[in-house]
Amino acid sequence: MDVRPETKPLLGTDGPTDLGSNAACQPRSYLPMVSELWLLAWPVMVRNLLNCGSDRLTLAVVGHYDASTAHYDGAGLGEMLSNISGLSVGLGINLGLATLCSQSFGAGRAALDNGMHLRRCFVFLACAFVWSALAATFAEQILSGLKQPADVARASASFARVQLAGVPFYWVSGALQTVCDSVQNTKPGLYAMVAGSIMQVCLCVAFVHPNGLDMGFLGMAAARSIGGLVALIVVIVYIVGHDMGKVVWGIRRNPVTMQCFVNDPLNDNSEVGGQSLQQPTAGGEINDGDIDAQTIGPGRRYARNRVDVDHFQVLSCKHLSRYATIMLPAGALWWMEWWSFEGLTILVGLLPNAEIALGAHGTIFNVLVTTYQLFTALGTALCAASGRRIGEGLSHEIPALLWISGTMALVIAACMGSAMYIFRAYIAEAFTPNPDVQQYTRENIIGATMSIPGYALLMTLVGACRGANRQKIVALGTVSGYTMGLALGWYLGVKIGWPRPLLGVWLGNAAALTWAGLWTVGVVIAIQWSKLRPVAGTGDTAP
Repeated sequence: MDVRPETKPLLGTDGPTDLGSNAACQPRSYLPMVSELWLLAWPVMVRNLLNCGSDRLTLAVVGHYDASTAHYDGAGLGEMLSNISGLSVGLGINLGLATLCSQSFGAGRAALDNGMHLRRCFVFLACAFVWSALAATFAEQILSGLKQPADVARASASFARVQLAGVPFYWVSGALQTVCDSVQNTKPGLYAMVAGSIMQVCLCVAFVHPNGLDMGFLGMAAARSIGGLVALIVVIVYIVGHDMGKVVWGIRRNPVTMQCFVNDPLNDNSEVGGQSLQQPTAGGEINDGDIDAQTIGPGRRYARNRVDVDHFQVLSCKHLSRYATIMLPAGALWWMEWWSFEGLTILVGLLPNAEIALGAHGTIFNVLVTTYQLFTALGTALCAASGRRIGEGLSHEIPALLWISGTMALVIAACMGSAMYIFRAYIAEAFTPNPDVQQYTRENIIGATMSIPGYALLMTLVGACRGANRQKIVALGTVSGYTMGLALGWYLGVKIGWPRPLLGVWLGNAAALTWAGLWTVGVVIAIQWSKLRPVAGTGDTAP
């Protein structure tokens, strides 16, 4: 059982309570929070960049050593298809762990709850793999029905089927990484991705190069799958080697002592991790003899009580439904983001000179999505920090975290957007020697740079909403934004070709993300952070 040390509010008990309040904007010593966010975020940034960077680098290998334009386009489209119908589905399901496990950790219940949450996540992942397998099996028919070039659709389907073998490895390693992130240790995922990415790139060169196995573009898919297996092995070895198993996948089957935080030491009905001390738990009755409370900080205390945990609760409809309720809004936002990228690719396939446009679009997308990883990393760090504070009863500190992370996101967005535009010619040449694709890339990359600020705000600030289980309204704004953006992209790019066909499609994407980013800012301003409490029934001992 993990025992939370005495925690002192970083801003004191009079810290800012709401993002829009004057107190939240007043200068204070936020350096401890900046340090906390950075220490959580930088390993996630590096691992995300390695993950996406290795994909982009292996695509460049295909572009240089597989002479077929259809194969290059098929590798890019097949990668997107595999990500959208496979990888994104599982990673969206894993997001439920981010909310539940971070709050459990803050409440001192990680060793009691997290193993149960993880197993429920695996139940949903097993079901999701059926969908992913069907999507890969019928990929060619799906893409042909969407009027993609026949040879590109055929190559994309072959790529997706080969890469399907590695999808479960990435799902499971992602789930384990999410739990580790939630217990404030983002290093396991970093080490796993370093090993997996190195293996992926090295194998891709060996598989694709004419002097190697000469597998062509399918070698990229095979290397990606093996890289996922390596990442999974490394993260498991780290967890076992650092004795983290009890807070990641352990289940307590015997009576245990549970330590939880209570916000009001004067109220006998105070909440413990979302439950009343006077209510029976799922494993047994709580009586006065089981409870021992003492003060650990201003206005807070902890309680110890003996509980029994039934590991068969993993498959109970009640608890699976609870996990689904928390996971689906966060997953919907994640899936809409990934699927909208596929929608953009479909629109590009309808443009004049589609093969060249798809090649340029793939280059632009692959560079852009790499920069996006910086903001998803900030969101991951913010989620872990926010969820822990809610579990600890320090939710009044979250507005300060929002100001810090939002500022960091906008600064990074300005730097990355400027760099993409300034070095657009070098980017185009790095991915393919085809002069037509290079020209299309240089002419249209400005649309991608316009997409970065909105995405930065959306994916960073939504981390706090995920940690607080307040993702539903953000998901609604994101879905509406992408719906509007795809329609606008079709009108500007396909219908009227303004200002240029490919650029028109990307302007639709920029409009969608601007809307979603501003919507998310409005949501976090409206939330009364100081009043938030842990998710009801965060633990399996909840009634």
